[in-house]
Amino acid sequence: MISLKRLAVAAVLAAIGLGSYRPTLVVMPAPRAALAALNNDSTERFACMYGIAVNRIVVVTRVVPGAMTRWSRASRYWITEVRCPDDALGLAHNHPPDLEGNRRCWFHFPTTVLATSDEVSFLASGMKLAVIVCGDHLVWEVR
Repeated sequence: MISLKRLAVAAVLAAIGLGSYRPTLVVMPAPRAALAALNNDSTERFACMYGIAVNRIVVVTRVVPGAMTRWSRASRYWITEVRCPDDALGLAHNHPPDLEGNRRCWFHFPTTVLATSDEVSFLASGMKLAVIVCGDHLVWEVR
């Protein structure tokens, strides 16, 4: 359970940026370590995130591995289906590097408003939070 002190600190940090549109994502140390562990593989991995969301502040307090319920081959790509329980805030996944060593870590194609498949999946999921673990940083969308 998140302490009131940590939530208060998150609220103060978010208040500093009240003029910005971007919501604030706070990931506690243990969940951050679990998300970082997703990066240690060349295979895409998934995790369900739990915590609280208040106004424009999302605090992730726990992460558990996501279980793939279905996967199939479509053309050149694998299509996976991962479900998190209803009480989860959202789903995190990693983007392993491609054959050239590049990672494609965005919800919209660069310099456009065109949604990637990650954004389309997030919007269809109904979840509050989506995170892409990309190397040593996180890319996220919040509803």
